[in-house]
Formats: sequence, C-alpha cells, structure tokens
Amino acid sequence: MNLGKHYSKSIINKFDYVPVYLPDTKIRPGAILSFGSDFWGINDPVGSFTVVGNLIGDAMFNFDLTVKDYPSSASYNFVSQNQVTLSSKVNANVPNVTKGTVQFNFAKEGSILLFAVKPTESRIENLIALKNNLLNVVHDFDWDNHYIVTSVYTCDKALVFQSSAKGGELVVDVNVPKIGIQGTELNVEANANFEVKWKDKQAFSVDWANDVVLFMKLKRFTKKEILKNFNKGQQFDDKFTDGKLEAAAPSGIYDLIDVDVTKLRKHMAEEKVKE
Repeated sequence: MNLGKHYSKSIINKFDYVPVYLPDTKIRPGAILSFGSDFWGINDPVGSFTVVGNLIGDAMFNFDLTVKDYPSSASYNFVSQNQVTLSSKVNANVPNVTKGTVQFNFAKEGSILLFAVKPTESRIENLIALKNNLLNVVHDFDWDNHYIVTSVYTCDKALVFQSSAKGGELVVDVNVPKIGIQGTELNVEANANFEVKWKDKQAFSVDWANDVVLFMKLKRFTKKEILKNFNKGQQFDDKFTDGKLEAAAPSGIYDLIDVDVTKLRKHMAEEKVKE
C-alpha cells in the first residue's frame, strides 16, 4: 500500500481540501510543489510532494504578494470507518495509566485518526496580481508540471495518526469524561486535550502538537489547451469556474486554474488510486 496516497485519498473524500502529506510539513502560500509526472503528464496532487521553491521571497521570483491570516473556531474530525476502535483497556507496557487513559486500536494498514482544532487559513489575497506576476515569468519555469499553493491551513492543535500495519496502537490521556467513535468521527468535545503516552506501528504520528499544517489549496498555471481534467491522456476545451462552464481561451494562453477537489475526488474513485 502507498500510505501517502491512501492518506490523501481518505482525507480528500472527507474534507474539501488537499491534505499535506506528511502532516505538519512546513509550507507557505506561494510554494511550488511537484507530485511527480509520468508519460501522460503531471500527477494528481496526492501523497508526498517536493517543495521546489516559493514565489514569495525566493530570489528567482520574489513576487510582491500579500498573504493574510483568517483564524477560525472550526474543528476537523476523522477516523477510518470500521477500522479504528477505542478501549479503556490499555496495553500493559504503558506506564502511569490513569482514569483518563484510553487506547485507539487500528485494525488495518493505513488506518487513520485525525482530530484538529482552530485552523487559521493563510492565503494569497490577490490572485489577479499572482497571475500577472506569473505571466512575466511564463517561460522561466516548467509550470505545466507543478502546483502552486495559494492557501495553507494551520491548526492550533492536532492529533493525527496513521498505522503502518494491522495492530497499530495509540494510547492517550484525555481530559474530558466522554469520548467515543461513531462512523467516521471521533465523538469528543472540541475543548478536549490529549497527551500521547504510547504508540506502536505508526506510519507517522502528530502528538497533539501546536501549529500543525494540515491542508492546502492549489492552483495550476498552465496553457489552457493542454490542461487535463484529472483524466490522463484526455484533453478538454472547457473549464468550470465557480460552477459555471466557460469556453477555453485561444491556444497558448496561460491561466491560473483551481485544483477542483470535487473533480479530483471523482477521478480518484474512477482510477481507484493504486496503493
């Protein structure tokens, strides 16, 4: 199993964002990302990536763009359905077990738990200015095979775990009296706090850390006539903007195109991402 692609696919199916993998990779708006490419062109933005530069501050570009922060009181909550269970019976290896100690058990390779609170969106304010700056360097970089980060979501606190194998374990102390799992969500108060005491068979683990980068929004800067609608090898002539169908521009004109998570989700379902 490709754990990165599995994590990304699971999160995209739950939330309307592209996940950062690994979670808490420190990226900023303006980052230029590569998810690799193949015979058909650029890969879908799932799994691990490489940061190849940033439009803001890098000597090669150094665009004059404003980034603003938008804090929120929202929370994000996800568990792999029918794959994660919760128990007060704790692994005997765990020291100092208290009344508030609980154990999450992960039944399959790749099973996920995510609970995060108070995201702040940091985003490039003026996308027209971004596009105009890009038009000045249209021939200076391989834009067709890269993505541009326009927003980053950083959560005040986050607990994230993915199992590397069947039998993964995460033992935590929690400060609220009621906690449970229902469907794809962890039933717990938004003001809950966790302390990780033990973990085993983790692909990665974010242990109720501060200021965790979890999600991002992406755009592509590309020639409209070669843009692929997440359908490798099949070109198209039209695009959607805010739900409205628009005719594509004449051949050779570059534009900023949203990575549409709904289309990405549909494409992954059709392709059945190989893991």
